[in-house]
Amino acid sequence: MDEEYGTTRAWLTVDEAAHVAEVSRQTVYGWIARGRLRRYPSDEGTLVESTGLAQLLAARRSASAAGVQVDTLLRWMGEADASDGA
Repeated sequence: MDEEYGTTRAWLTVDEAAHVAEVSRQTVYGWIARGRLRRYPSDEGTLVESTGLAQLLAARRSASAAGVQVDTLLRWMGEADASDGA
């Protein structure tokens, strides 16, 4: 179980993800559109990975603590990963 985010399921509905993240459904759909969350279409509607949501929320907290936008932090992390492989 992910104690911090209160979920034991691998996939969450968009409504559940929005509730956990304390954001609107539109924000969750925006994260999906930008590739921040993996989606899976199902009979229940669109589902998102709970681990991906937990990682995104952790990145948002880290970005906030660093005083930067999430996209900036993720870009820095991508650049660091690329330089590690060089």
